[in-house]
Amino acid sequence: MGPVTIKKMQKKLGTPVDGKISSGYSNMVAAMQKKLNAGTKPF
Repeated sequence: MGPVTIKKMQKKLGTPVDGKISSGYSNMVAAMQKKLNAGTKPF
């Protein structure tokens, strides 16, 4: 995945848009996991 794809994912999830998946803690990954845990698709 490139920065353009990551930016689109971040925008869709409502997380800060910077085009990077942060190491350690990523708001985008956390938002995706929250949706998956709730039984819904993140996208």
